Amino acid sequence: MSPDRSDAAAPPTDATALAEKIRRRDVSAAALMEASIARAEADPFGSICHLDAQMGREAAAAFDRQMAKRDPAALDAPFAGLPFLAKDLGNIARDLQSVSPWSYPADIAGAKA
Repeated sequence: MSPDRSDAAAPPTDATALAEKIRRRDVSAAALMEASIARAEADPFGSICHLDAQMGREAAAAFDRQMAKRDPAALDAPFAGLPFLAKDLGNIARDLQSVSPWSYPADIAGAKA
């Protein structure tokens, strides 16, 4: 089945197309971050254990400021400005407790089992 006009006009959903829209300044990193935060907050599966929305907003705003200055680093990076979700594989980042089962205190791990 070939795509019709409505499919061609649909917003891009892959990272490459979204990155291109950011480079062309068709959409801001802040707008994509807000959409990503909204989707993460609505996570029906409970798969997101920690969401630092403020950090994401700050990073997106900083990127948009660099884009406004036409900073080559912002313009040339393939996925610059795109929000992303980092999976916790047991590493501790920004002083957050890891959410891996073996990092829980014994009383929490027992409750999770």
